[in-house]
Amino acid sequence: MVTKPDFAQAEDYTRLGNYSAATVKYEQILNRHPRVGDRALFQLGVMYLLPQNKQKDYTKALESFQRIADHYPQSRYRKPADAFVALIADMAGADRKLGAQHKQIEKLEQQLEQLKEVDMNLNQRKKAFP
Repeated sequence: MVTKPDFAQAEDYTRLGNYSAATVKYEQILNRHPRVGDRALFQLGVMYLLPQNKQKDYTKALESFQRIADHYPQSRYRKPADAFVALIADMAGADRKLGAQHKQIEKLEQQLEQLKEVDMNLNQRKKAFP
């Protein structure tokens, strides 16, 4: 039987920023005690979304939340997990849009540099031929 200390230890690891250890602990809980796997999956999903987590991974978070729907459809974590799935989809769309905008900015910056060079050349020619 999974005990409160198992989850407490995983949560402590998360709080301390030891996400690798927290991941291992949640996966142990999930594998050894599938009855409470929905909670472990939910915690894993949330952990993968934490901004301070350098191993932040939207794909792994999405997989964790989707596994709740697939394996624990009656779970109390189902609705919040579904909300996170929708949020991640929105974030992925925003990330794609942001990436396209960054590319466009880079292209415009290159064009600006080219225009500056043309302008300098014109100014030099004006000085040479008053």
